[in-house]
Amino acid sequence: MVAISVGKEKEPDQFRLSSKILKEIRDGRIMGVVSSLVLMEVVTVLRLQAGWEQHNVEFLSDKEHLDFILDKSEMTYHSMMFELLQLPNVKLESGRHVELDRIMKSALAVLQKTWGRITHSRKSTRPGSKDAKVGRFKVLGSVDMVHAFLVKNTGCDGLITLDRSFEEIRGFGEFDNMEFRILTR
Repeated sequence: MVAISVGKEKEPDQFRLSSKILKEIRDGRIMGVVSSLVLMEVVTVLRLQAGWEQHNVEFLSDKEHLDFILDKSEMTYHSMMFELLQLPNVKLESGRHVELDRIMKSALAVLQKTWGRITHSRKSTRPGSKDAKVGRFKVLGSVDMVHAFLVKNTGCDGLITLDRSFEEIRGFGEFDNMEFRILTR
């Protein structure tokens, strides 16, 4: 929904992929379930985008800048929610029916046994220095792990996301019966 709300011009690939999923929901091929956790992430992303879009901040006080970010992101959020709630095959999961304690314990247990992986690139992290082999640690983050267990706990068949970090979840036995559609093309 964020990709749709910011528009085709700013995020053409994400807009196209999100539009395909919304069409599947509209056509009744899938049921969309939106959790409170997703809505919190949406609020954060919208605020970040509003902050990035603000030009001429040198003419604004910090309070005016913050007010702009909050107003713009709230307006976009309400517009997005209005569109989302018009869809016939969408449910909002408010957290009333989930076992948060079990979700958190399960997520912690998986994170404790997760090793992650190292990725390498040939870029320097310091300006002016030669390119060198740089290693980065890649692992599914705690919020994403909680999100995956939330999806499982609500009884959903899977998760559809633009977030590529969910690729790290493949291979965990806890999610063998779930489909993770990571939209990249």
